[in-house]
Amino acid sequence: MHLTMAAVVFGALVSVATAETRLSGTVIAASPARLTIEELGEGGFSTRRTIGLSASTLVSIARRAHPDDAARAAWPGGFVDLPVTAREVQPRDFVTVTVDGSGGAAVAVTIEVVRGTWEGSASPR
Repeated sequence: MHLTMAAVVFGALVSVATAETRLSGTVIAASPARLTIEELGEGGFSTRRTIGLSASTLVSIARRAHPDDAARAAWPGGFVDLPVTAREVQPRDFVTVTVDGSGGAAVAVTIEVVRGTWEGSASPR
């Protein structure tokens, strides 16, 4: 019984320590060390969030599949994920960031940049 209770408590501690949050918004600023996004929240109010980056942050760009590359997408006109470096993330990109805040500071685990066309960003530059 004590072993079972210890396993339950340990499991609860692990789940709290590895709690991740997903944030989505438009990139305001990007550097090798951090990313600042603006989230649109309840009631139309926006919130700026600064998220740290680490060497283990995984970054990908989701782009519409090129007509010649449709086999990689789940359906015609679907999206494909292309792994990139954090340097590819630019202001005005729309991102979804999985954040680990267990160490006190928000650190990005993954960043997914969504771009609307296979040619490049749908964001006006």
